[in-house]
Amino acid sequence: MCSNSKVKCYFVTGTGRCGTKLFSKLFSLSDNSLCEHEKYFRHASMIKFYRNNDFSSFLEDINLHIIPTVNYFNKLNKSYGISSGHMFFSIPYLYHIFGENVRFILLVRRPEEFVRSALARGFFDPNHPHSCIQLLPNPRNPIFKKWGAISPFEKCLWYWNLVNQFVISEFHKMPKNIYRIVKIEDVDTDLVKQLCNFLELFDVKEEEIQKVLAQRINASPGLGDESDINPYSLPISLEPIERWNNFQLSLLERYTGQLCSKLYKDKDLREL
Repeated sequence: MCSNSKVKCYFVTGTGRCGTKLFSKLFSLSDNSLCEHEKYFRHASMIKFYRNNDFSSFLEDINLHIIPTVNYFNKLNKSYGISSGHMFFSIPYLYHIFGENVRFILLVRRPEEFVRSALARGFFDPNHPHSCIQLLPNPRNPIFKKWGAISPFEKCLWYWNLVNQFVISEFHKMPKNIYRIVKIEDVDTDLVKQLCNFLELFDVKEEEIQKVLAQRINASPGLGDESDINPYSLPISLEPIERWNNFQLSLLERYTGQLCSKLYKDKDLREL
């Protein structure tokens, strides 16, 4: 591990459809930082790791690309970041490499809104024109036996819980000063400024933050402000939670209820 406490790199992650592209734009407003969206960490790496415990793709990205890139930016007295929903499984190794020089942010979106956006994007849906199978089940996971029979809706809820539980569990093994858990619903100019300070990005102007926040970045189509929509998403078809049936609500509670109730209480999320 590095001994200098200056932030050299940072990683923003989450389930996807939770604001990672938005934050790559926000943190790249600094002249002293570049934050790339879904760079290097590949979607296939998640599948290989979770299904077969094969970390080789992550190691290849980290050793061949991320470490040299971090070193390149540090020589310029700048920090380097990646914001991606594909890299959460690599958090333990990234912490092992960079130690107190790294910062992590977990972006959390309410599960009912995540699943609406994720289904529009084609998560776990082979019938979607741009299907995106985030993970294939590990045979040791209880969901493996029923995987072929459950809906993309249920798989998305399972995925929301898996990702957030994994990251929070790893955060608990770290000093509290190197990570933050951010609810995307809370994001405003003041919170972004706090996060920039957390990453030691002290030159970001408030008016530039406001300009980025005024856009719908990488958004689902059909909801207005089409300036930066996700090119692989369809318009959202799943109704808002107020119109979900009892079965849908029961699945929401089964997979996400316990963690969601903790995340959406008014408390320091590092105490979870």
